[in-house]
Amino acid sequence: VSTFWSAFTIGTLFLFTQSVEQVFMELYDWNVAHTGYIQCAIVIGECIGWSLNLISRKLYFASASRNTEVPGTPIPEARLYMAVLGGVFGISSGMFTYAWTSYPNIPWIAPAVGLGMVGAGSVLVVTGVSDYVVDAYSQYAGSAMGAVATGENTFSAFLPLATMSMYGHLGLQWASTLLAFISLVLSLVPTLMFVWGKEVRARSPFMN
Repeated sequence: VSTFWSAFTIGTLFLFTQSVEQVFMELYDWNVAHTGYIQCAIVIGECIGWSLNLISRKLYFASASRNTEVPGTPIPEARLYMAVLGGVFGISSGMFTYAWTSYPNIPWIAPAVGLGMVGAGSVLVVTGVSDYVVDAYSQYAGSAMGAVATGENTFSAFLPLATMSMYGHLGLQWASTLLAFISLVLSLVPTLMFVWGKEVRARSPFMN
């Protein structure tokens, strides 16, 4: 589940960010160089996401006081708190913002803010999933992370190939909206682990 969630999230992100050149050249008549500069919004968002990971760290260690399974040890699912928030309020909300500010009469800074939100959310999601996998599969962390990385790279390689066709057929607004809805569903999937995570780990011979 973690591999599929992370892989599909990363693949969707790559598909989404590949639209920047197409969107900004069509809306604002920018050249290729200018559309490259706007990618800095994603980098700025990623820096913000990295700083928010400090909150995730605090939530994780604070969960040790609530752990009835192994008292005094942080709960692995606590790694996903900020990942869910990052997926909903970062990636999904950022894509919605990007989608419905993609009009030529709206300043370029508006969709750029959406890109920044997506960048911040992506760091929280990827970091949260990676930390959770390492915690849950501590004895097999290398193999587990290898599976996650394989899934991410596979989806990242093929999903972006649909970008031009998708944005061309659905339009700038609805293509990004579709990706936002997909990301929203993916963001809510890990909430199931808050309910059944302990049971899932107990049934698996590979998880702690």
